[in-house]
Amino acid sequence: MVIWKNVIKRVIRSLFIILLPVFFAILIGLVIGFYKELILFTGQVYLTLAMLEVALRQAKLSMLQYEPAFGLEFREDLQTGGFYITNDGYTARNVSIYINDKHVKTFGTFASGQEERLTANDLLSILFLPPQHEKNLVVRVEYENIFGDSGWISFIYSSKLDAFIVVGKSFDMPGLLLNSIEELRRIYRLLKYG
Repeated sequence: MVIWKNVIKRVIRSLFIILLPVFFAILIGLVIGFYKELILFTGQVYLTLAMLEVALRQAKLSMLQYEPAFGLEFREDLQTGGFYITNDGYTARNVSIYINDKHVKTFGTFASGQEERLTANDLLSILFLPPQHEKNLVVRVEYENIFGDSGWISFIYSSKLDAFIVVGKSFDMPGLLLNSIEELRRIYRLLKYG
């Protein structure tokens, strides 16, 4: 069910951000007169804002490529089966692991003075279970990337689904104009298809 009050608030906020330069252009036009230069200036303001936001998004996306890429896999041998955390991406520092909301372990220090980290292509055993053991399981990994930004990822296992559902931290893109346009597109799709 859609909460229409929130939808209306988002429409008003998005339209306000998009229409604010037009409002100022009309205000200036009423004071000094409407000229084609004023219309061109308003268009240039929109283009400049859009180019600035595209540059900010590219910078954000280039930072996101250095995030660790965690995986959770189940391996079994003759006696026991175990869950392992894998990292196929960049180094993660200050790694903490929680299983069903209980702090299990902080990845141990390698030597005095070194940071707690899970480097690329590392494998960490976190839980041993018999192969026939079926259980609902939530594994949450909290970390810092190489830039010092904190992040998290959760792996949710249900015996009914017999698969892991991966839930991660969402990343908001910087900017106002492009985010407002995207917000209006989402609301339009909600109204059209919802």
